[in-house]
Amino acid sequence: QQPKLHFFASPAHVVMADERIKLAPRLPLDGMDSLPHALHPDIHYELLSKRGLAIAEGSFATPCSRLLDLKVDWESQDGESSAAPTETVQSWMNEVVEAISERSIPFVLKLQQTIFGKGTYIVKSEEARSTLLSELKGLMDFNAGRTTKSNHHLMPATFVLTDFVDCPEGGSPSFAITFFVRRDGSHTFINCCEQTLSVHYTWDGSFISFAEQDRLSKHFSQTITEVSGYLHGKGYYGCVGIDVLEDRHGKQWVVDLNVRPPGSLILGLVKGFLYKDRGFNEASLLSAMRISTPKEVFINKFSTEFAEGRVIMTAWYCDLDHNVNWTSLIVGGETKEAVKGVIARL
Repeated sequence: QQPKLHFFASPAHVVMADERIKLAPRLPLDGMDSLPHALHPDIHYELLSKRGLAIAEGSFATPCSRLLDLKVDWESQDGESSAAPTETVQSWMNEVVEAISERSIPFVLKLQQTIFGKGTYIVKSEEARSTLLSELKGLMDFNAGRTTKSNHHLMPATFVLTDFVDCPEGGSPSFAITFFVRRDGSHTFINCCEQTLSVHYTWDGSFISFAEQDRLSKHFSQTITEVSGYLHGKGYYGCVGIDVLEDRHGKQWVVDLNVRPPGSLILGLVKGFLYKDRGFNEASLLSAMRISTPKEVFINKFSTEFAEGRVIMTAWYCDLDHNVNWTSLIVGGETKEAVKGVIARL
């Protein structure tokens, strides 16, 4: 397929030449609300938000949550962009601090929107609680400042307190599962990856074992079916990513819902190239590697790996302001150890 690309200065400048076409943005964007969408932007925002995952409880297994909403009587406020009243914000801040201070450990705090795990706080000790409380004022000020009369129905300031999944001794891998929800509500499994997390629990990439995909598809089939049915009921169709943890009893918990093409989707799409054609059973996605050398030098240095198909470059960005380059890579190999060996050299 060869899509026709159009470039616009900002979302507000987007023009639809064909009224029959509906937009299906990866993320809902301000400025495009008046354009026809496959799914209403407000519904898409809700499904992507952590609050949206919390209120889905009952449709599929997700940790029990407490919503700490900033509730404002906007009818008494003047202007679309008016800020929330100071006394209301202060009352909400007191509620948030009290809830976190009294919550039994362990627990998880999530902001409405997170990326690469940032905005998610896993509290497993009193020290971690104290650190979170020290950062809380800045987080609350920022969230409250984003709330206006025109967007309050989206609850952008909400903090979500959730139960901590009781994983087996030694921990449980976080599984990133990608599937496609069809218009009739059925779904197609694409891939299941084990996520790589940093010491700070931020997303650092994904690992996939191609030979395990059929087994994993069956293992998570019930959870995928339940999430697919829920999203179909909301009017969504398209690519979806979910993060799943298994507790010590083997129960599967959906801890994140990415109603968009997720980062690990690409690993499922290179199965033929890596596994069937080259016999590489394992692969890893390195989402954002900082490279100090120019692109041509980097490619020449690893020319053998590129020629063998062990390394695939999916993106390269030159940050001229900071004189550094960023790249996204897929690394394949016969075994996980072989993949890690290439990554170490990179």
